[in-house]
Amino acid sequence: MQNKKFNSLFLIRAALVVSFFVVGCSKDPANPSNPGNESETITTFKLRFVQEDDTTRVFEAQWRDLDGQGPNPPTISGFSLPANKSFKGTVKVLDETKNPVVDLTEEIEKEAEAHQFFYIVSGANLTIEYDDEDSNGKPIGLEIMATTAGSSSGTLRVILKHEATKNTTISVPSTDGDTDLDIVLPVRIQ
Repeated sequence: MQNKKFNSLFLIRAALVVSFFVVGCSKDPANPSNPGNESETITTFKLRFVQEDDTTRVFEAQWRDLDGQGPNPPTISGFSLPANKSFKGTVKVLDETKNPVVDLTEEIEKEAEAHQFFYIVSGANLTIEYDDEDSNGKPIGLEIMATTAGSSSGTLRVILKHEATKNTTISVPSTDGDTDLDIVLPVRIQ
């Protein structure tokens, strides 16, 4: 009889200890390691160039990764731009995991002081400059100007930094803050 009481008391105490452990390990929204505001998912980046001397000529590049870290690689379409021309560029950033699709470009515009795009050209005769700024006069990179030179091919690396120290050098990303996007697009100048 005493063995049964001991076993019952042991089981009750064990159940209480386990329940305290489970409650103690539950996710706490006030815990900074589990923030309530999750960052948005960037599934799609679009860069659109309109040729300045002929606005009917529009060139688009896109990076799209709907499954994030999943098994499918992103789909990427690059640019084939005419040589010795100037372009006005605009960016669109989307989260296509939501229904309806969320246009993150609007959020970046609203939080312009906390965001900056960087554009690093490699191999291609392409020069890019900022054409927008936040309320503090610092660049954002949602609007850019681009100029091509002679025939060439290479890549355009695009980095979006969040809460980083802003600088005016478009091809030198800040080393602090968070990287929200880091992609590479193929570029051909012909």
